[in-house]
Amino acid sequence: MNNERKPLLSDKAAGDIAWDAYKVSSSPELGGIAVRNYYERLITEGKLRVVEHASPVHKLSGLLCSICSISWQDDQYCRGCGNKIKR
Repeated sequence: MNNERKPLLSDKAAGDIAWDAYKVSSSPELGGIAVRNYYERLITEGKLRVVEHASPVHKLSGLLCSICSISWQDDQYCRGCGNKIKR
């Protein structure tokens, strides 16, 4: 099994987005902003997820997720926020 991660946005696609922004504004900074907006849109649409590692928090009522405070069982991922639980 090959676990090598491929980029979500190829160099060519990033260059195309940046070039289109530059042609409109003649500002190289807007190219970077356009690429950032591309990723922000993917996150908003649910196509890209920013993952944080959660930790089990010990409370009298049991273990809680450090991110969403849902009670945590002996699972690898939190059933509330879906983040991986650090062991």
